[in-house]
Amino acid sequence: MISTRDRAKLDPDYPDLRQFDYLIAFVQFGNDYEFLDCSSRLTPYGLLPPNCLVDGGLLLDGKESQLVRVRGKVIYSGRTDQTSMSVGKTVW
Repeated sequence: MISTRDRAKLDPDYPDLRQFDYLIAFVQFGNDYEFLDCSSRLTPYGLLPPNCLVDGGLLLDGKESQLVRVRGKVIYSGRTDQTSMSVGKTVW
C-alpha cells in the first residue's frame, strides 16, 4: 500500500491506514523482486507509473507486514542516431 497524495510522503510515526490510497503488487522471485502496477497500459513491465514513484509503503503480509522502501528501476532513456554519408565524384 502506498500514498499518492500530499506529495506521496509516508509518515511512519502516524500509524493510520488512511494515509494510504493506492495498492501495488510486490513480487519476489529468487533473490530479486519487482513492484508492479497494472493500472496503466502504457507502463512497461517492471516499471512504475509516475504517481507510484514514492519513498515508501506498507507491505501487507499477514503477521510479517512491514514498512518498505519502494524503489523504482533506473532505466536508460536516450537516443542514439547514426548518419551515413558518402561523397561521390561528379563528372561534368
